[in-house]
Amino acid sequence: MKVIIVIYFLCVAFTVEDKLIFAAVFVRDGVRTMLTNIYKLTDNKNFTEHLGRLTDIGKRQMYLLGRQIDYTYRENKKLISIKYNPRDIFVNVSGEARSVESALSFMYGFYPNGTGPKLTEEQSLQAVPSIQVEDLENIWKELKSNALPEQIRYVPIHTKYPYNEFNNKYLYSPHINCPSLKDERKKYSYYFDYLEKNNSERIYNLGNECSIEVYSIKEASDLVDELNSLEANAENAKVKDECKKNAASLKQFLKDYTIYSHIDTERSKKLLSYVMLSSLRDCFEQAVNVNISEDEKLKMYISHVEDIHLLVLTKIFFEDESDKLDNGTLNGTHFASSIIFELYNTSEGYKIKALYNNQSVNFIGEKRLDYNNFKNYINEFTYKTDKDFYDSCNYKEDKMKHTIFVICLFAVFVVSVGTTWVVFICKMKRSMSDTTEEQDDANKLDPMSNYFV
Repeated sequence: MKVIIVIYFLCVAFTVEDKLIFAAVFVRDGVRTMLTNIYKLTDNKNFTEHLGRLTDIGKRQMYLLGRQIDYTYRENKKLISIKYNPRDIFVNVSGEARSVESALSFMYGFYPNGTGPKLTEEQSLQAVPSIQVEDLENIWKELKSNALPEQIRYVPIHTKYPYNEFNNKYLYSPHINCPSLKDERKKYSYYFDYLEKNNSERIYNLGNECSIEVYSIKEASDLVDELNSLEANAENAKVKDECKKNAASLKQFLKDYTIYSHIDTERSKKLLSYVMLSSLRDCFEQAVNVNISEDEKLKMYISHVEDIHLLVLTKIFFEDESDKLDNGTLNGTHFASSIIFELYNTSEGYKIKALYNNQSVNFIGEKRLDYNNFKNYINEFTYKTDKDFYDSCNYKEDKMKHTIFVICLFAVFVVSVGTTWVVFICKMKRSMSDTTEEQDDANKLDPMSNYFV
């Protein structure tokens, strides 16, 4: 009888076991070079000539992060097929160079060498381009049966919103460029001035210890970013220790200032999180859609984002856990940080679990949130359509200012050209008038001229 009861409970436990059906991974890019080189803290041309680019250390970071995510979701949690399936994963980037490089490095870790395709002997003979290839036989010997060297696996990388001037300005950087947020910041300008004045001594001390003139929060932010970048790339040996200590002491203040100035209002949170949350909403909806077969469903969404985008997610979902999250760099998250949302099918319905840098965290006050509550929460913090986003951004005001500026330039051009022509015509008329008068005077002096008229 006891054996039957044990078997029964084992069967029930197996039946109601939570099943992971989807994971959304938001990753900050690996270590980069500094965004500015105002203070000339290094002579390394790899830094000074390639601002804002992923470094070799950053590539290694992303590769290792990819290996860990691969282990977690392919080998451990069995979410992804052992054999590559293009329907399993969607990789999204903004299109910016370091974002693409981070994604490539990450996916090299996710699908390391040895997981790529192989060719039969007949396929190898067919796999030649339309032009003659020098030393083809030796290349064949090197490749063996691998489609690519060392059996590399390439994974498509997508851009939901192409990286162009318009999208980069508004969709990816609304906190800087949306007119509506600029107007909101003006209302709190007195507070920003107070912060700057109240911390002027700390800012001055930072510059003094670094032997650099620094007087504003913006200048301090640029300096700390350069110092952080050099430290993360092991390039700060020439920087004085006192300079490093002062920069470290200002990190939390600069992080708070970033929050106050960019993401501390409901509108700014919604605008900054729109690209992420709208994608998350769409992915979850397809994952729970019973009309889509399991073989056709996406299993994992991987998106490479900026530091401020991860920070806004922590503000939206992990406000209660903020004291447990690392302070990180200037904007609050370390390089190669990640936030993962896992969707489970349980006996109580669909549940969502969140992880920050692979550590489980409570979000919106719960360890695991009901899917419907999560969906409603997302709808509160994002827009239904791109049009709603742009209306809230009020980019038309920016566009109107640009249009007015262009019209004014055109009007100035027309007036200047018109004025030049008027002056030219007046001069021509005066010249012709002077010539006519001179001719009349000559006729009066020469009586014989009348006979030739």
